[in-house]
Parts: sequence; structure tokens; C-alpha cells
Amino acid sequence: RKDGAAIHQLISECPPLDVNSLYAYLLLCEHNRGTCVLAESAGGRIDGFISAYVLADRPDVLFVWQVAVHTRARGQRLGRAMLRELLRRKGLEHVRHLETTVAPDNQASR
Repeated sequence: RKDGAAIHQLISECPPLDVNSLYAYLLLCEHNRGTCVLAESAGGRIDGFISAYVLADRPDVLFVWQVAVHTRARGQRLGRAMLRELLRRKGLEHVRHLETTVAPDNQASR
């Protein structure tokens, strides 16, 4: 929960991502911490965040909601590293598929 405000700020600094309410990020941190990833720099700045969740009706599917990488950390494959960290987590061994939505103009994610 302590990271919710910083995550909200990170998302606001990562267009074209849609910024959700602070409350939404607090809930993600509390209720979905097993399927979210936070990347911090050595100085303690938050450089990246992934929000994801397992689909209730299809437990072998992980829906990746947002992948945010701050401009200062781009070009270092941080997004890929966070995804790999997520998929290696205990409790997600049953995941066989990833789903996501990507806007047409989001070339980095495409």
C-alpha cells in the first residue's frame, strides 16, 4: 500500500497510459500484489510497474493491464525483465497464456 501514490505518479508520467484513480492503485497493491511488479532504482525511485491479474473464469490466463517504464529507465529492457519476474513467481505456475490490450499508437508495447 505504501507505494500506491508513487505508482499513480509514475503512470501519470508515462503517456500514453491511462491514469486511473489513486484508489485503484492502492487496491492493486493490496489485493493483487502477487501479480504486480514494482521496479526501483538503486536510489529508491520507482522506475517501472506492471499491474496484472489472473482471470477468474480462466485461471490459466494472466491479464496484463498496464506496463509502465519511466523515461529515465527506457531502452534497458526493464519491461521485459518485469514480465519475466512476474511469470517466474510462485503461485503462477498454472498460467499458460498472457492477454493484454494495446492501443494502436503504443509502438513500444506492440
